[in-house]
Amino acid sequence: MTTQTRQHTGRIYVACLASYNAGILHGEWIETTADADELKARVQAMLDRSPEPYAEEWAIHDCEGFAHLDEYEDLDVIAERVGHWETYGQDEVEAYESYFGQFDADDFEERYAGGCLDYHSDRRNLACEQFEELMLCDYTEEQRDTFWSHADEDSILRWFEDWNVFIEDKTPTPSNQASWCYIFRTDI
Repeated sequence: MTTQTRQHTGRIYVACLASYNAGILHGEWIETTADADELKARVQAMLDRSPEPYAEEWAIHDCEGFAHLDEYEDLDVIAERVGHWETYGQDEVEAYESYFGQFDADDFEERYAGGCLDYHSDRRNLACEQFEELMLCDYTEEQRDTFWSHADEDSILRWFEDWNVFIEDKTPTPSNQASWCYIFRTDI
């Protein structure tokens, strides 16, 4: 798996709970980073500026760039997730998390089968490519040619759709102005 070169963007709105409980809105948007200590320092700096004395507790009240974050998500977990963005791509990681839950790099590498701009028009080509990669990998070139001369593409398409999940992202991003479909294997 190669490292992504796209710029990732994510941020969290962290609120001071001492202020919140006193009826004061105090918090700030924090750009996420793969450095957990830096995230913790930024949250502590926000708490230090709180108008309430003894501000120690915080919560995430909003986020951008994440499929989902819990209100009390651990900053180490957020930093690790941003690190995965840098390795595998932000949109790919968030698509995985939205369907499979907590990110697992080994599982992601096994399951991720790519993506396409328009699944409905590209699915037949994707099905044939994946079938050849997974099922015909030990065939010689001659054996592959023989197989494809007799292949029923509709059967291969049904196999492809039975063994994969398709996660469509309909939200345009700065790097992607159209919807994008992420494909993950479910036969694992």
